[in-house]
Order: sequence, then C-alpha cells, then structure tokens
Amino acid sequence: MAYYPNIKVISRFGKGFNNVHVSRRENLYVTNTPGCNEIAAAQFTVALINSLAHGIQSSQSLFSSGEWTKVIPRTPPEELCIGIVGLGHIGQEVTRQMKKLGCKVIAWTVHPKLHLDFIKQQELQMCDSVKELCEEADIVSLHTRASKKTNNLMGTKELQALASHSGFIVNISRATILDYQTVSKLIEEKKLGGAALDVWPEEPIISDWLFKLAKNPLVIAT
Repeated sequence: MAYYPNIKVISRFGKGFNNVHVSRRENLYVTNTPGCNEIAAAQFTVALINSLAHGIQSSQSLFSSGEWTKVIPRTPPEELCIGIVGLGHIGQEVTRQMKKLGCKVIAWTVHPKLHLDFIKQQELQMCDSVKELCEEADIVSLHTRASKKTNNLMGTKELQALASHSGFIVNISRATILDYQTVSKLIEEKKLGGAALDVWPEEPIISDWLFKLAKNPLVIAT
C-alpha cells in the first residue's frame, strides 16, 4: 500500500475479509468474490471427511513408520452421521454431496429461517444446539463465518460431547470457531477419532503445541 498509493480496489479471491487488514482510506474499496470457490471448498471437505472415515491418515502414518497394519473403519462410511455447522453455500453443497454418498446428515445453523426451503427439500434433521449435534454426529464439519457470535462456537463442552463417542472434527472455515487447545488435548488422549484442519490459530504455525497437533497421526493438516 505504501508503494502503490493510487490503488482504488482490493479484491479478495474468496468470501471472507478476515485476512485483509487495511486502515480506512478515502476512495479505497475492499471487495470479496462470493461464488468463486464454494464448490471447490465443498469438494475438499468431502475429500477430508472420506479420508477420516476410511482411516487414510492413520494408514499413511503406520505405513511411513514401517508398520504393515490394516486400518479398518469402525463404521462403513455410508453409515456415518455427518453433522454440518452452518448452512451457507458451502454447508449446503457438502450436505448434498454427503447425502448422495448415502450418509445421514444433520445440521445446525445460526439462522434456520433463512434456509427453510433447503431444509425442507433435503428433509434435513435440524439440531437446537451445536452440542446436541455433536452428541449424535460421527463427523462434524464447520462451515460458519467468523464473528463475535461464533467465536469458540465449537468449544470444550461441544468437543467433549463429540469425544464421548470418538467422533471426528473437520474445519476448513475459520480458526476462531474451534477451540484448538481442547482439540489438541482430546487428540493427545485419543478421545477424538481424528481431525482434519485447514485453518489454524497461527498462520504460519509458531507454537510447539500447535506443531505437535498438526503432526499427530490422527490429524490431517493442510
């Protein structure tokens, strides 16, 4: 910005503004590009869910360490219950794709009234809280925007509810939504079945505990 004071527009390739930090300046516009990557993000999420369900990360870790041990999923992937937190474009597309694969899908969203047509069309079971969703879902995938209302939305009590039946967590959304310290603790104790994490409270990672989480065999880190 110092080198190019005549810039009029900063356009972010993506939906959110979280990583754009620009002080106010007259005649400067910051825009996003909704619709540019929702399908790709949903496909990536489905790939992560399937990797966790099939134990691919655990298999890779064992293979790399020289062990020849077959990892057998405890439940056939098509019999899993997938919990979707947030029903924006990405959450909706993940829902469609997982239902096509034969999975049961349940959901929670901040504004259910905005999505009544989609909920009815998909015959989607809605939960009253994220904790209720975590009690039932085998894999929980986060797809809600970062805000004061969603800060630590997936906190200790929600993660413990998920860990009570060795569930999995997927986060490609925003790091502030998820309590990474609790994830780290539950992964270390092998109470969570695993995690797939594409966003981090530090980017790049600096802290040792976060490096340790990223390198854990139960974690897919991207």
